[in-house]
Amino acid sequence: MKAKLCPVCEIKFKPTKPLQQVCGLKCAIKYNKPKAIKERFKKMKLESARLPELRATARRYFQQYIRLRDKHLPCISCGTTEAKWDGGHYLKAEIYTGLIFDEDNCHKQCAYCNLHLDGNTTEYREGLIKRIGRVGVELLEARKDLARMYKFSPQELVQIAEEYKTKLKEIK
Repeated sequence: MKAKLCPVCEIKFKPTKPLQQVCGLKCAIKYNKPKAIKERFKKMKLESARLPELRATARRYFQQYIRLRDKHLPCISCGTTEAKWDGGHYLKAEIYTGLIFDEDNCHKQCAYCNLHLDGNTTEYREGLIKRIGRVGVELLEARKDLARMYKFSPQELVQIAEEYKTKLKEIK
């Protein structure tokens, strides 16, 4: 049989059985600890995930972060303080895919404005000017055409999910 690299101690060894993964008993014990199994499973799951699943995961962490970041602020569009909250995008996430994960483009918004009023864009812009300034809004609008149809790679989506998972832990 061909020599393999032990995933635990990273030493080359010649397996005695076709499905042998590690070099010896000590490495086998470490390799089969519940924590190590969980990590390998998580890594395999991540590697086998398709792009829509990765995008959904990254978006879920991003939206949670936005709602937590703006927790003490009212709805950016109508100013209400009591509602079911969404992370509403000023420039639509479906159209400007490159701005989905832009923190200046997404703020806490009540579900009524986001869903029933289609984002309540004119009031959203006024609220956005109050939060990031007119220059910030104009810079965001200037970047919109460059970010129209951006396709994230799986690695980018994993990195974004990890980044916002970390930010969530820091805020909490």
